[in-house]
Amino acid sequence: MTTTGRHLIPFVALEAATALSGAANGVSMVAFPWLVLELTGRGRVLGLSTSIAYAAGPAGYLLVGPLIDKVGLRGTFLLLAGGLVVVAVASLAVRGFKGLDDVPDGDVGRLDP
Repeated sequence: MTTTGRHLIPFVALEAATALSGAANGVSMVAFPWLVLELTGRGRVLGLSTSIAYAAGPAGYLLVGPLIDKVGLRGTFLLLAGGLVVVAVASLAVRGFKGLDDVPDGDVGRLDP
Protein backbone atom coordinates (compact mmCIF):
# COMPACT_ATOMS: atom_id res chain seq x y z
CA MET A 1 0.00 0.00 0.00
CA THR A 2 1.30 3.45 -0.80
CA THR A 3 1.89 6.08 1.85
CA THR A 4 -0.95 8.18 0.43
CA GLY A 5 -3.35 5.28 0.82
CA ARG A 6 -2.12 4.60 4.33
CA HIS A 7 -2.85 8.18 5.36
CA LEU A 8 -6.26 8.04 3.74
CA ILE A 9 -7.57 5.11 5.84
CA PRO A 10 -8.01 7.07 9.12
CA PHE A 11 -9.75 9.87 7.23
CA VAL A 12 -12.20 7.47 5.56
CA ALA A 13 -12.86 5.74 8.90
CA LEU A 14 -13.56 9.10 10.56
CA GLU A 15 -15.91 10.15 7.78
CA ALA A 16 -17.76 6.82 7.96
CA ALA A 17 -18.15 7.21 11.73
CA THR A 18 -19.43 10.77 11.24
CA ALA A 19 -21.99 9.60 8.68
CA LEU A 20 -23.19 6.80 10.97
CA SER A 21 -23.45 9.21 13.89
CA GLY A 22 -25.42 11.69 11.79
CA ALA A 23 -27.82 8.97 10.69
CA ALA A 24 -28.33 7.84 14.29
CA ASN A 25 -28.98 11.42 15.41
CA GLY A 26 -31.52 11.85 12.63
CA VAL A 27 -33.38 8.73 13.67
CA SER A 28 -33.36 9.71 17.34
CA MET A 29 -34.73 13.18 16.51
CA VAL A 30 -37.84 11.45 15.20
CA ALA A 31 -38.00 8.34 17.38
CA PHE A 32 -37.71 9.88 20.86
CA PRO A 33 -40.47 12.49 20.47
CA TRP A 34 -42.65 9.83 18.88
CA LEU A 35 -41.98 7.54 21.84
CA VAL A 36 -42.90 10.32 24.28
CA LEU A 37 -46.13 10.95 22.40
CA GLU A 38 -47.00 7.24 22.33
CA LEU A 39 -46.31 6.79 26.05
CA THR A 40 -48.04 9.91 27.32
CA GLY A 41 -50.49 10.89 24.60
CA ARG A 42 -50.00 14.52 25.60
CA GLY A 43 -48.87 17.26 23.26
CA ARG A 44 -47.59 19.41 26.11
CA VAL A 45 -45.29 16.69 27.35
CA LEU A 46 -44.09 16.10 23.79
CA GLY A 47 -43.35 19.80 23.29
CA LEU A 48 -41.60 20.20 26.61
CA SER A 49 -39.42 17.12 26.25
CA THR A 50 -38.50 18.00 22.65
CA SER A 51 -37.62 21.57 23.62
CA ILE A 52 -35.41 20.38 26.46
CA ALA A 53 -33.70 17.83 24.22
CA TYR A 54 -32.97 20.38 21.48
CA ALA A 55 -31.80 23.05 23.95
CA ALA A 56 -29.27 20.65 25.48
CA GLY A 57 -27.06 20.66 22.37
CA PRO A 58 -26.19 24.35 22.15
CA ALA A 59 -25.93 24.64 25.92
CA GLY A 60 -23.55 21.71 25.96
CA TYR A 61 -21.39 23.19 23.21
CA LEU A 62 -21.02 26.41 25.16
CA LEU A 63 -20.33 24.87 28.57
CA VAL A 64 -18.25 21.75 27.94
CA GLY A 65 -15.23 23.42 26.32
CA PRO A 66 -14.36 25.66 29.27
CA LEU A 67 -15.19 22.83 31.67
CA ILE A 68 -12.70 20.52 29.94
CA ASP A 69 -10.07 23.25 30.11
CA LYS A 70 -10.52 23.62 33.88
CA VAL A 71 -11.26 20.07 35.05
CA GLY A 72 -9.78 17.92 32.29
CA LEU A 73 -11.41 15.38 30.02
CA ARG A 74 -11.74 12.59 32.58
CA GLY A 75 -13.18 14.86 35.27
CA THR A 76 -15.64 16.39 32.82
CA PHE A 77 -16.76 12.96 31.67
CA LEU A 78 -17.30 11.77 35.24
CA LEU A 79 -19.12 14.98 36.18
CA LEU A 80 -21.46 14.86 33.19
CA ALA A 81 -22.04 11.10 33.43
CA GLY A 82 -22.98 11.48 37.10
CA GLY A 83 -25.33 14.32 36.23
CA LEU A 84 -26.90 12.23 33.50
CA VAL A 85 -27.54 9.39 35.95
CA VAL A 86 -29.19 11.81 38.38
CA VAL A 87 -31.42 13.21 35.62
CA ALA A 88 -32.33 9.70 34.44
CA VAL A 89 -33.35 8.62 37.95
CA ALA A 90 -35.26 11.86 38.54
CA SER A 91 -37.12 11.46 35.25
CA LEU A 92 -38.74 8.33 36.63
CA ALA A 93 -40.78 10.61 38.89
CA VAL A 94 -42.21 12.48 35.89
CA ARG A 95 -44.66 9.66 35.32
CA GLY A 96 -46.33 10.73 38.56
CA PHE A 97 -47.02 14.18 37.06
CA LYS A 98 -48.93 12.73 34.11
CA GLY A 99 -52.34 13.87 35.31
CA LEU A 100 -51.42 17.50 35.99
CA ASP A 101 -52.70 18.82 32.66
CA ASP A 102 -56.05 17.02 32.81
CA VAL A 103 -59.09 19.25 32.47
CA PRO A 104 -62.02 18.51 34.79
CA ASP A 105 -65.04 17.18 32.87
CA GLY A 106 -67.30 20.12 33.67
CA ASP A 107 -64.84 22.75 32.41
CA VAL A 108 -64.33 21.46 28.87
CA GLY A 109 -65.18 24.18 26.37
CA ARG A 110 -65.57 26.92 28.96
CA LEU A 111 -63.24 29.85 28.27
CA ASP A 112 -64.02 32.25 31.12
CA PRO A 113 -62.39 31.66 34.53
